[in-house]
Amino acid sequence: MGTVNWRKSAIRVLSVLMAILLWVYVNNEQNPVNEQLISVPLHDTGRPESYAVGDMPSAVSVRYQVSRGRLTGLSESDFKATVDLSGVTEGEQSLPVEVVPPNGVQITQVSPSMVKIYVDRIVERQIPVVAAMKGGAAAGYSAMEPLVQPAVVTARGPGRILESINQFVITMDITAATGLIEKELPVSSGSKQVQVNPKLVKVTVPITPLPSKIVNVKPALSGSPADGYEAGEVAVQPGGVRIAAPSGILNGIDWLPTEPVDISGTKQDVNTVAKLVLPSGVSLVTPENVSVSVQIKPVKNQPATPDNEKPPGTNQQVP
Repeated sequence: MGTVNWRKSAIRVLSVLMAILLWVYVNNEQNPVNEQLISVPLHDTGRPESYAVGDMPSAVSVRYQVSRGRLTGLSESDFKATVDLSGVTEGEQSLPVEVVPPNGVQITQVSPSMVKIYVDRIVERQIPVVAAMKGGAAAGYSAMEPLVQPAVVTARGPGRILESINQFVITMDITAATGLIEKELPVSSGSKQVQVNPKLVKVTVPITPLPSKIVNVKPALSGSPADGYEAGEVAVQPGGVRIAAPSGILNGIDWLPTEPVDISGTKQDVNTVAKLVLPSGVSLVTPENVSVSVQIKPVKNQPATPDNEKPPGTNQQVP
């Protein structure tokens, strides 16, 4: 009797195992396991308020297995990848990445499985702000030193980043300006981890007229006319132009040259427009160019040498 019961129990167990194996076989045939790779955004948890974290990647690659029937509809939002920062200390360290998959999904690989981060203490510093000017004032005007208000702002962020910042530089465009310019401009640190207060500063740039006067123009020529020809009268219109410069420079200038006018090999008069050559620090008020006319004329024959100027030993007519 005991032998019969044992046989019946063994048959029941074997039947259950066969049923399980058959279910697994059918399930795998109908819904075979697939391996997929997905990029999952990486987030942190437990970050202390007084610390900043740098160098952490924005995402990790996750390789997972899932049945074909479960594959449809899965996206990166179904996975959760995190790094626990609750126990971090200041400096460089490596922390594990934890990935929580959706139901029915098995994680086979996470890359990177460990992330190297740099933990830095949040500090505040007072940093000066300076203005750099872009472009130049209008001709005949000079831009004075810009005034920034406030000249110092408070920066809050990772100590490692703030240590590398000596000043904030903002750019003020003064192109063709003829009067006082005032603008509110943003102060940027170049880092999303650094906050600046205030975010806007007022920049003022005074634009003042330069001293000016009228100076003569002297045309410059280059080259020589064709053989048998020479340059004659040279005329320039206008003969004087108004220039502007700081007094120390302006007082030392009485005339301006033109760029060289080429008369090489010519047999005809030359009429052209030439630019003026301006010394450093000098701006031209009006006009920018001048007209230059160069007369080209044949070389006159040399007069015969008079008898009384003939060299000794030459024949002379006797009266």
